[in-house]
Parts: sequence; C-alpha cells; structure tokens
Amino acid sequence: MFVRPFFLAAALCACVTFLGTAAFGQDAASQRAAAFDRVVRCRSIADPQQRLACFEREVDALQQAESRKEVVIVDQKQIRAAKRSLFGIQLPKIAIFDGDNKDGADDAIELETTITSFGRSGEGGVSFTTAEGARWTQSDSRTIIGSVKPGSKVTLRRAAFGSYFAKLDGRPSFRAKRLN
Repeated sequence: MFVRPFFLAAALCACVTFLGTAAFGQDAASQRAAAFDRVVRCRSIADPQQRLACFEREVDALQQAESRKEVVIVDQKQIRAAKRSLFGIQLPKIAIFDGDNKDGADDAIELETTITSFGRSGEGGVSFTTAEGARWTQSDSRTIIGSVKPGSKVTLRRAAFGSYFAKLDGRPSFRAKRLN
C-alpha cells in the first residue's frame, strides 16, 4: 500500500530539521540534506507504484545515511536544549541554530536556571555549576554574602563585550565567566 510512505514523508517534513552542509544565508529548501530532498521529490511522481518505489528506496537511503551519521535529525526541542547548554560559550554563527525565533530563544540574552553545586574560590569569589552542566566562576571582586544551596535559582545575562552577569537568588549581580 502506498499510503504509509506518503505519511512517513509528510511526518518527516513536518516534524524534523535536517542538519547538513548548509550554506549560510540561503533559503530553507537549499539547506536541506540531499537525502531528505530526494524523499520530498518522490511526492511529485504521479504513478502510485512508482511513487511507492521511490519512497521506499529514498526512505531506506535516508535511514542508512542517519545510521552512518551523514545526516542528523533533530527537532526544535533538541535545538533549544542545545542552545541552553551552550549559553555563555562564544561560538560562530551556525546555520542549524538559526530558526524562526518564535519563542525568542535563538538570540537569548538571558538564561534562568538552577544551581547544582556551589563553592568559593581561594580569593573569596564564587563558582557554581548549572543544571545544564555549565561551570561558571565570578570574574569581579564583588563580595557575595552567604552560601547558595543546590536547587537555587540563578539568572545569567549577557553584558557588553562578551561578558556576563550572574544573579543568585535575589542577591546583587556580579560578573561571571563560563569555564566549560
């Protein structure tokens, strides 16, 4: 029956983003992985048996390309999680992270998260790890009073010239830098 491959292709079109060797600044269709593009082109075949044969062949090729890590399939939720985990790291512009920016997450200037560990450095500054696994340390000499417990909230905000501010549970902000 030719319905299954059609729905598979429609689901692939609607639910995933394909990462490939996309050039920056091009439209979405030209950024598609070639294996995905071949699946989409099967839809234009009028004869049902030929269309089915095309879908079967190209979906199999797409699956093999994914298993060889030539094509990576991710959804927007995975991209958002990756962006959260990379907050504070200076990266070049990467086309796969460019999105429609509907939720404002693409160019986030602030990240609210929780602390999983907290400590003090030898100079009296603080260091902490966030729920995303990022390690941060204080980069100014402001005195931070008291201890912070795991589960406490921290807000990290971009500042000028690639620097960041951290604000722990309502305390005054201080400059911080990401270590990893």
